[in-house]
Amino acid sequence: MNAEENGGFAGTTARSLRIESIKINLIGLEGYDVYYRGHVQNKGDIPVVDNAWGWVKNGAELGTTGESLRLESIQIRIAKTQNFTALGDSIAYGMSADPGYGYVNLFYNHFKELSSFGDMSLVNLSVPGYNSSQLLYQLQNDPAVVAPLRDAQVVTISVGGNNILAPVIISLAATFQLDPTSPTFPTDLATALAQPGAQDIITAALPEIQTNVTTSVTQFATDWPQIIGTIKTLAPQANIVVATLYDPISTQDPLYAIFEPSIQTINTAIMVPDSGYMVADVYTAFKNYQGTEPVVNFNWYTGSLDPHPTTAGHELIYQCHLNAGFIY
Repeated sequence: MNAEENGGFAGTTARSLRIESIKINLIGLEGYDVYYRGHVQNKGDIPVVDNAWGWVKNGAELGTTGESLRLESIQIRIAKTQNFTALGDSIAYGMSADPGYGYVNLFYNHFKELSSFGDMSLVNLSVPGYNSSQLLYQLQNDPAVVAPLRDAQVVTISVGGNNILAPVIISLAATFQLDPTSPTFPTDLATALAQPGAQDIITAALPEIQTNVTTSVTQFATDWPQIIGTIKTLAPQANIVVATLYDPISTQDPLYAIFEPSIQTINTAIMVPDSGYMVADVYTAFKNYQGTEPVVNFNWYTGSLDPHPTTAGHELIYQCHLNAGFIY
């Protein structure tokens, strides 16, 4: 049947016909969801979600069709729309974690189990490769980002790593005359770094690499207050958690002298007191990690150019978010 609204009858009268299924939508009530559930003849309470009586919402069908079974009761509630919004780069996207075990998924599953946070949906808006300027542009110009942020109860942010890694990779590619867009770039770079004299070539290129990284890190310091300010404007009631950067390279690597100070500079910008957000101190957790499973596998010299956390690393980042200071 066609939809009815504002007191109109849905169904039939004087024909002894049962209502078997129903769909409910809200009109003119932006920022809210309608949830409903019921009891079906011979079937019992529906829907069943995770072995419990759950809910459908916003136009989903409740009931049965073609089975001649009555929808015998219905319960309806209207609740403010709320979601968990993840912002940032490939780490927030879940790169290199087993499917469903990125830190965003783990943190979201944690909130789903807390009755104090009610029903939440996950909106992961992170984009692999994004640096701080790209995240800021996304926040200021993309309606698909703005809309869910207005309903966000929890916001997580992971950004800044590409402000360092991208200029380093581009600089190394230019130094060794390699194509960073080539699918063989990781092995090409590993081969170049293994050749005699590679250390001297890198040492000679360090000043230029440092200049490129410094420019990008300085840009982060400009972007960061605007990123936070924009998020707070769009989602003033949201709980915001920001992850600090970890250092993926060895202290023996000649580029450590560039990576470590740059990471510290970005983390200092993030860890501003009374900033209005919580900080997940990933840097310290990775630095002090004593486990047997590696939390990151990154080595220029073996062609392992994946700087992302392993599944164990995402678990550690998740634990850092739990320790960030939420009051449940």
